[in-house]
Amino acid sequence: MLGSKKPSGIRCLLLMGIVSSSSGWAAQCEFNVENEWNSGFTSSVKITNDGEQTITGWQVGLAYSQGSTVTGAWNSSFTGSNPYTFTNASYNQTINPGSSVTFGFNSQKGTPGVNAESPILSGVCDTDSVVMAPEAVIEQDVVEGQIPLTVTFNGASSVSQNSEISQWHWNFGDGQSGSGAETSHTYESAGSYQVQLTVVDDNGESSPASVTIVATEPEPENGMCEFFVEHEWNSGFTGKVRITNQSPNTANSWTVIMAFSDNTMVTGTWNSAYTGNNPYTISNASYNSTISPGNFVEFGFNAQKDNNQGDVTIPSLSGFCDGVAPPPNTPPVAIVSVSETSGNAPLTVNFSGSDSSDADNDPITFNWTFGDGGTATTSEATHIFTEPGDYQVQLTVSDGNSESLAEVIDIRVFDTMTGEPQDYQLDSANSALWFVSTKKLHTLESHTFTEIAGELTTQGDASLRISLDSVDTGIATRDQRMREHLFDTATFSETEVLLSFDAEQISAMAVGTSEFLTVEALLNMHGLSVAVSASLRVSKLNSGSLLVVNTQPIIINATDFNLDAGIETLKELAGLASISYAVPVNFHLLFQPQAAQE
Repeated sequence: MLGSKKPSGIRCLLLMGIVSSSSGWAAQCEFNVENEWNSGFTSSVKITNDGEQTITGWQVGLAYSQGSTVTGAWNSSFTGSNPYTFTNASYNQTINPGSSVTFGFNSQKGTPGVNAESPILSGVCDTDSVVMAPEAVIEQDVVEGQIPLTVTFNGASSVSQNSEISQWHWNFGDGQSGSGAETSHTYESAGSYQVQLTVVDDNGESSPASVTIVATEPEPENGMCEFFVEHEWNSGFTGKVRITNQSPNTANSWTVIMAFSDNTMVTGTWNSAYTGNNPYTISNASYNSTISPGNFVEFGFNAQKDNNQGDVTIPSLSGFCDGVAPPPNTPPVAIVSVSETSGNAPLTVNFSGSDSSDADNDPITFNWTFGDGGTATTSEATHIFTEPGDYQVQLTVSDGNSESLAEVIDIRVFDTMTGEPQDYQLDSANSALWFVSTKKLHTLESHTFTEIAGELTTQGDASLRISLDSVDTGIATRDQRMREHLFDTATFSETEVLLSFDAEQISAMAVGTSEFLTVEALLNMHGLSVAVSASLRVSKLNSGSLLVVNTQPIIINATDFNLDAGIETLKELAGLASISYAVPVNFHLLFQPQAAQE
């Protein structure tokens, strides 16, 4: 069969001659298999005039004995149906003494998979001098296996009808060769190898045959398995098993034996198929049978607990599993509580990490860093911050396998107990300033500015800067009209408020108290400076910050800043009968102390 004994391209050499009773011509004919496949083959016949007379016109008779049939020919025409008669073409009918012509044909095998059949030739061919080349036959004990793969080859079944086979030449397809009727060879590397045997008889005739040997990587016998509980409820749970191939070779299939020490019952699996009833035999699905080196596959299952209120029973895993890896260590959870996060120096703060935990019930250790060089290693710690500033406190908990960090706790310490003034910076994100306009006599609309900045200095100077380009009325078209026609931001992009205050009075305020102040401020807008009066409430918050809020609206008149022409333009553009010239302004401003930045 072709599967175990593959013939070569040249399977046999057939030398025949028949003295034609009609023509008197005799020739030597050579049959050759050019190509072969499972169901057929391509072959040729070479006719050599070994006589002394010119052959003019020739015919070759061809007969198969094993059911092969001719399906087509070239350099000749043919008639009949086994036997066949091949007749010369017009261009090759003449064969001078010592010359040759060749014709070819395709044949379909009588039995697919067998070797190509050698026909019986007649006609111009001389049958009294039939010489057949030897036929090489390869026999081997295996055709596929894992490396190192040793294969025993035997060519003793090769035959020569006219002589004795005297030489066997082996090419093992991996660069190695051998000789002798029987030999063996070991393949050390995985691959597909074409093995060829060439036999030579005493007449010097030769013929090859070939066979394919497939050497594969050895499959790993086992892997590492990990069991996980994905979900759990009173009466059952969802489990998962991860199978990791830790070998250097690919696993092409796997089977896991899973057994529970109690009456836990598997009710279904996925990414696998299962049989049995504790123990359960769980095998790969068609799509996850292969596990390449270093990779893993997972299968899942639902199970009913032995005890509806009990814990999950960890199964034993065997089969492909070399062992069960312990579940991965769960890092501890670090949780910090703190008595306070801000205050005046010296500030005493109590810290607790006692709510920290470890899911694996491993003992945990604590390591505190307080941001000023101080540390502690207990679950609860008290620390005194003696200097004003901003400090980041960090708790690290460890279970001996992994560490976890708690969120950073920010501690702010002020020096207000000394009575020394501080610089403050406006917290723009937590501050707001807005004004209200009236149109159509009774329609009120509130507008704001999204970009404001300001400072309070230790010298008692306060400033507030308002970006007029940041006006926000909620309507983009109206915002642009205000920038262009009212504020003229191309020329006057900013409004500034300046005033002086008693810095020591503010510094002496206790946390949680408020002061009510009436101040005179200078408002610079549209190229003009106008004095305005404001009633304020200043409160010192727990964080040490200052909240400044106006207690009465501050009335700003457009005519004081030559904005009346702009208002008229806005009225015309909006088609309004009236827009108020005087607008009330309100604000709440949060200033943060800057002690930590000094």
